[in-house]
Amino acid sequence: MGLPEGWREDWEEEAIRAFLSCCPSGGGAGEDDAAVLPGGLVLNVDAMNRSRHVPRELREEDLGWKFVTAVVSDVAAMGGRPEWFALSVVLDDRVDVERLAEGVGEALREYGAVLVGGDVSRGEELCMSGVCLGRVVGRVLRARDARPGDAVGVSGPLGGPNAFVRCVLEGVDPPEGAYEAFARPVARVDLGVELSASGERVAVTDVSDGLVADAGWLARVSGVRIVVEGDSVPVHPAAVEAGEVLGVDPLELALEGGEEFELLVCGPRGVLEGFGFEIVGRVEEGRGVKVV
Repeated sequence: MGLPEGWREDWEEEAIRAFLSCCPSGGGAGEDDAAVLPGGLVLNVDAMNRSRHVPRELREEDLGWKFVTAVVSDVAAMGGRPEWFALSVVLDDRVDVERLAEGVGEALREYGAVLVGGDVSRGEELCMSGVCLGRVVGRVLRARDARPGDAVGVSGPLGGPNAFVRCVLEGVDPPEGAYEAFARPVARVDLGVELSASGERVAVTDVSDGLVADAGWLARVSGVRIVVEGDSVPVHPAAVEAGEVLGVDPLELALEGGEEFELLVCGPRGVLEGFGFEIVGRVEEGRGVKVV
């Protein structure tokens, strides 16, 4: 979890700064995707609520899957393999608990984690909070390790979830594959673990807020400029089709969308290519993000 100027909405950044200034902290609080604890452990916490994060089109079993994936993904971006998961849920009158639990369980089995506890209560709005604890066996992957001369890579196509959201907002039927991309993203756990085990110096985060936004964070915490080469960005097929229907550039959907949970990495070009990343840019002296 980083704190670069302008990366978050003002209210969120101010709230985080308030807690960090008032509380004793450690483990890299405010500096990375997840906290680093003694013994090679990494820990992430995430939360969501119905009014801000759950469109009515999202099936409850898919909500359970997607929420676990979002929590696990930050552990994966640190090179950790998830092992333990705790879940706190405030249930409203609309939720089908069985279907929600099925999705949570399916995701936990996919990522090899076990539920170790949590809390269940009732309230006026569905709220979920998750804690994932994982273990890093190699090098902890840090967001601040980008260097001038590095290549920039992503682990998969972008824009699929954004294609679904934009179509729904415009009242257009989403193209085939858009709902799946939005509802069933997959955290890149194995890839993060492999990067960690390699011992290579790479800067890593997951694409949760959009390629440009997350590249901006990597650039700020590393003190560099990241140049994104638009023609090199892999665009999800659903974003290509949605772009045609909506009359927008599919690249826009890929650059500005989020919740893909692909890995965004800066490091030596040969290392990135060796792990199958698609090269989408470079790291230079300077500050910020530039799209060319």
